[in-house]
Amino acid sequence: MMDGMGNGAEIGALTWFLLVLVGALLIGGLFGLMWWFGMPYGNRRGLQRKKAQQVLDERYARGEIARPEYERARRELEG
Repeated sequence: MMDGMGNGAEIGALTWFLLVLVGALLIGGLFGLMWWFGMPYGNRRGLQRKKAQQVLDERYARGEIARPEYERARRELEG
């Protein structure tokens, strides 16, 4: 007898696909937020400091800045 109440088997493949897609996007978004705010997968401040140190090293290697200025800037970045 059909009373209009199904057992869930009539949910289409597209509906299941959308449910899985939305779930994956939510989980991916949570991991992305954890990385962005540095808990525990990333440290934006550390990445910026490394980049600044790298730029300083490159400028010194090219001779754009003198050794005293290089050492002063390096101490500032470390401290």
